[in-house]
Formats: sequence, structure tokens, C-alpha cells
Amino acid sequence: MTEEQLDHWFTYHPPTDETSPKYAAIAAAEIALALIFRDQTHLVDAGESPNFQEITYAIRGYADVINRDAPDSADKTAAIRCVRLGRMAANECLVAIKDCRKMAAIELSKLAQAEWTKARWQACAAIACEGK
Repeated sequence: MTEEQLDHWFTYHPPTDETSPKYAAIAAAEIALALIFRDQTHLVDAGESPNFQEITYAIRGYADVINRDAPDSADKTAAIRCVRLGRMAANECLVAIKDCRKMAAIELSKLAQAEWTKARWQACAAIACEGK
């Protein structure tokens, strides 16, 4: 790493007219995913089967927004990886709820949501640093 790269990564890059809508789109996609995930966990709590297709579709939508709005970079790759890890935790969470493993489900739910938050942070870093 060069000093220039480190300086660029550790400099505050304020939102611009061009980047603000990208940040907002990524944040909105994360919120939409969180709401759908919450709804699926409530369905399972009510004794119904989880709709893995719906949560998969929402997760893919989040990844699509990141892919569209974040420039290609290591940060974008890390963001997509976080989305995928969150997907795995979400699937395990729904199965744990279905299997009446409440404590495991709570931890898995937190883990899934934490990964999706990290995905937003990584995507926003990619936007702020213009993929460099």
C-alpha cells in the first residue's frame, strides 16, 4: 500500500450530488431486506413455514443495488460477500426458529443483520473512494 492509497482511504469523502442517491439506494435496500427478514421470522414464530424464496429474492435485490451503485473494487467484493454471509445466517435462523431453537435463532438473526450492515458500509466505502 502506498501512503497515497492510505491517505485516500482514511480521508472523509463527503456525499456529493452524484453519490448521495447511491448511498440512499443502498440504505433503502438494506432496510427493505431487514423488514422482509423480520416478517419471515414472525411467520415462523406463528407456526407457518418460512418463505425462503421471498427472503432470497430480497437478499438478491440488496446485492443487485450494491452491484449497480458501488464501483468495482475490493470494497464492493467485500460488500457482496457480506450479503452472502448474511444470507447463510438468515437461512439458518429461519430453520432454527422452525426447529424451536429460539436462542440460536436470535443469535443467527443478529449475525445476518450485522453482515448486511457491514455490506452497506463496504459498499459506501467503495462509492466514497470511487473504487480506488
